[in-house]
Amino acid sequence: MDSQTVNAEGARRYASYYERIGGYQALIESYTNSVVVGRPSGIPTETVYGLGVGAENEPAVARMYEVKGRPVNHLVIVHMSDQNLVSYWTEEIPEYANALMRKFWPGPLTLILKRSGNAKDFVTGGQEFVKIFKSGQYFLIKLNP
Repeated sequence: MDSQTVNAEGARRYASYYERIGGYQALIESYTNSVVVGRPSGIPTETVYGLGVGAENEPAVARMYEVKGRPVNHLVIVHMSDQNLVSYWTEEIPEYANALMRKFWPGPLTLILKRSGNAKDFVTGGQEFVKIFKSGQYFLIKLNP
């Protein structure tokens, strides 16, 4: 079985599970409520379950680092709800990055680009780059239409 078939089957099972427990709307509301109060919340992605927080909420990002046991000099992945937000987080978008986004987003592609002033040290680990991602995972698409 190829990886696309495995991913599609996993997505179907995941969707079926959440429909049985009240649908995605309940999950989205729970996640949104957690993010609003700065509490890390589990989120599914194409490859793993992650912890999500608001990328502009410094105490929440610090708590996420603490919960994960992650060194604070590591980059946080900033999930894009819209490809147009890339320019908010990055200083420039090279043409190769635009081509990759057009071809692979939404989907499991993370780009590391030079950060803008909006990408604070607590998100970039003090580095000059920011990690950006636009998921093709059903929950995240519904969360960020």
